[in-house]
Amino acid sequence: MKTEIGIWLLVCALFVIGSPLSAQCSRSSGMSRSAAGSTRPLSARGSFQGIPSSNLGQFAPLGASALGQNMAIARQYQQYQMAQNQLAMQYQQLRLMQRQLANQQAEPEFESVASQPESETNSPKAARIARNAQRLFEQAKALTEKGETDKANRIYRRIIRMAPDSNEAQRSIAVMDQPEWNQSVSGL
Repeated sequence: MKTEIGIWLLVCALFVIGSPLSAQCSRSSGMSRSAAGSTRPLSARGSFQGIPSSNLGQFAPLGASALGQNMAIARQYQQYQMAQNQLAMQYQQLRLMQRQLANQQAEPEFESVASQPESETNSPKAARIARNAQRLFEQAKALTEKGETDKANRIYRRIIRMAPDSNEAQRSIAVMDQPEWNQSVSGL
């Protein structure tokens, strides 16, 4: 009795295992045999270079992943270039600020005072401008007497630059000998 049960179990197992094999064999037998000996799958699903189309789908995620990585690298490179351009602009602005600061520090003290708007130029500042202008004017006259007119003209121009648009400064410069001043700066 046990022997008969074992035989039936063996037959059932062979049937279960044989079904997929027979299906695979039937698919394999669907290959057409042409006169040239070439074979092509007759399955409607087709194949690509011997790879079933059902398996081609597994390569799609790989291609999409590589494309996404390339796009991410391109975006990072663009961001890197933009950061470089911004740093270059900031560096140029810093250099410009440094030059402006150096020029301001190189200017005489009375010029920084005279650069204030006329409304902010009070009497003490005007008197200070007048003292500086008078001192420079005396130096220019002494250079003119020595025949060093180029140096004298440079001093005259410095006096004019002290506050050319300020009425307060013009009045403070007027404390000097006006005819002599007009004659000195007439050729500038």
